[in-house]
Amino acid sequence: MPYKTLDYIAAKIVMRVGEGVEGQIEESYRLKACAKEPWTVAFIEAIPQGGWFIDVGANVGPYTLIGVARGLQVFAIEPSPPHFSRLWENLCLNAWADRALIKCVACGPASSWNWLHFSDTRPGAASHQFGGDLKVSHHKTMVPTETLDSLVGSLQGDLWLKIDVDGAELAVLQGANELLVDQ
Repeated sequence: MPYKTLDYIAAKIVMRVGEGVEGQIEESYRLKACAKEPWTVAFIEAIPQGGWFIDVGANVGPYTLIGVARGLQVFAIEPSPPHFSRLWENLCLNAWADRALIKCVACGPASSWNWLHFSDTRPGAASHQFGGDLKVSHHKTMVPTETLDSLVGSLQGDLWLKIDVDGAELAVLQGANELLVDQ
């Protein structure tokens, strides 16, 4: 598998990219995450040292990796098994597996199990749908769901959230009542 560099100019960050058709999404979108979402990079760069960067919907990890490169405390949350696996690989490629908390779980209004419907099963894909028994995709899997309150409740310090979950943001926020009141 080829390894390529993320388009983050402040640090060299290596990411795994699949070959051929498998790698098209990672090549087109994930390696160019900084150009795609400069506002997200600016947000991460504005987080003060000592703060926690919580990356809800981390995908294969470009923004998680930027947070780690900056020396932030990082907690990446990603429910998709192929994305989570690649996130782990990308942390390992940069020798940062011990510098981030990662969890393969969805965030929602309550602890439960829910369907994750895939638009595309390749690592790096997006536009998945969460919850319900939708009949819109060929591939779906049940994923554990926890509240954001339960996931981050024990973290000490200021928390900075990036939530990018393809339209399920309200469900994430419904499980963050304590977090939102405390901040």
